[in-house]
Amino acid sequence: MSPLLPAPGTRVDIYALIHKGIRAALADALHAAGRLDWTDDEDVSDLVVRVQELAALCRGHLTHENDHVHAAME
Repeated sequence: MSPLLPAPGTRVDIYALIHKGIRAALADALHAAGRLDWTDDEDVSDLVVRVQELAALCRGHLTHENDHVHAAME
């Protein structure tokens, strides 16, 4: 049996992996912000871009989840 497929008779948790990945990306960005040298313009710029990309990822994920997953559940 594939480790990616659930055992027969078990429920599939469609939220777990994507949300785990999003939380990991957010935690990594928070860690980067904590060790950032705020006097280094390049470091600050890199972090700003990273946070903007994460915001776009979260926005896209929320839109997809609302349009497809939640609509199917209703």
